[in-house]
Amino acid sequence: TIDRPKIARAVRDQMQRQLRQPQCLIQVNIGRESQKHGIAPEALDELLEYCQQIELPIAGLMCIPPESEPAQPHFAALRQLAERHHL
Repeated sequence: TIDRPKIARAVRDQMQRQLRQPQCLIQVNIGRESQKHGIAPEALDELLEYCQQIELPIAGLMCIPPESEPAQPHFAALRQLAERHHL
């Protein structure tokens, strides 16, 4: 006889092993530009907490610095935010 529940479990387990977790990034509006999207730096804590609650894995942060300013200070600020959150 065929043990259908056992086969179903084996198939389900195999499928789960094959599924990959998405690698999500959060865009931070590091330059606080109204024409750009992304979360405000001060709202990042709350968003990361929510992502953790719903088990959404966050791999890191990203930003687009203001075109009219040097990029380095903005990337440094983003790096500090990432390090503070172990990203």
